[in-house]
Amino acid sequence: PIVPYESGWLAAAFDQHAGLVIYHDSERTWAFDVCTNTWTRLQDHPETSLLWSGALVYDIDSDMTVSFGWEKVAVFDADTNSWTERDYPTDNAGRPLASVSETDWRPISGVAYDPVSGLIVATTAQDRILRSYDVETNTWTEIGVVPTPSEQDSSLNLLGYLPALDRFIVTPNVSGMTFLVDPRTGTTSVISTSSPGYPLYTGFRGTIWQTSDSPIVDYYRSCSLCEFSAQSLAWDNCYTRDDNFPPSLAATSSESRGRVIDAIVEDTINDRLLFIGFHGYSKPDTWSFDQTTNEWTPIPFAITD
Repeated sequence: PIVPYESGWLAAAFDQHAGLVIYHDSERTWAFDVCTNTWTRLQDHPETSLLWSGALVYDIDSDMTVSFGWEKVAVFDADTNSWTERDYPTDNAGRPLASVSETDWRPISGVAYDPVSGLIVATTAQDRILRSYDVETNTWTEIGVVPTPSEQDSSLNLLGYLPALDRFIVTPNVSGMTFLVDPRTGTTSVISTSSPGYPLYTGFRGTIWQTSDSPIVDYYRSCSLCEFSAQSLAWDNCYTRDDNFPPSLAATSSESRGRVIDAIVEDTINDRLLFIGFHGYSKPDTWSFDQTTNEWTPIPFAITD
């Protein structure tokens, strides 16, 4: 059977209301039922989906999953199994908020849900502006500009929300400093501890996922899983890729940096992390990871239509 594969960066989100992981690749949308560990193919994508297939985030307030693509936003309703496309707003010069072309490279470079305001917060790669997005009214609001300490920094990565401090974690791509940004005022605090896996001169290479406590980061260069601690204000609890990793995750003799993970999802119902859709295989693996015991459990593919 056809299986979900090769979706790209941050291609899954956990719909807490439905108990489903919503996952999209370049061709279709899938749902993973965390109670039965089974996949369901929901729908095939039209050709226009290449414009909106991108970072996914579940908006608890509206009970919708939102995809922020290169050219458009799309909202997925799990109840009706349907995507609705939306255009990005434009400035006075007619330029859309986000765009990707040979002459205009401004993709959305990170999204996270803000549980206090009930809005989604996003960054764009080039203008370093933090913005909130209201799914129900389809409106964008500027929060503030995140400073960058190095002239070489060409983009920002929004890594996630830290509920213990009510701050978003943002990192520029080259200097690798860790910024804590107040989502209400845009005020930025700089943490002396650099983010793992930096510098990234050629852009972000890795997968991030927002958990209930802090962002989990899988960095392609550092080949490790790390969390940002609200207590120590540093990246710690790093779990390095070693022999304990499943074979499909660990680096091979020809790969010194390991593999890139398509999506990391926190399953709050079963208290586990799900690793979904690994690059480089004709059939992707799905594994669960217990953060308390550091144990991996393979999840055999079971697919229903």
